[in-house]
Amino acid sequence: MSSFKKQYLENKTEIDQLDDFVDEWHKNPKGISLQEFLGFSDQEYAAFGRGEKHIEKILDRCRIGYY
Repeated sequence: MSSFKKQYLENKTEIDQLDDFVDEWHKNPKGISLQEFLGFSDQEYAAFGRGEKHIEKILDRCRIGYY
């Protein structure tokens, strides 16, 4: 399974699916941190901690440069 960030940047998932990724990590952490599982940088992970609107804004900026 690719990270949330990768799938989001490729328009394969939406921000409202983020909780599903977190739930999946809780079920099977695979020995990696949640930050790694989601594919977030330190700045993105801090924004994630402040809520979906914050991380969505940052990821949308990344999406512009992704293509």
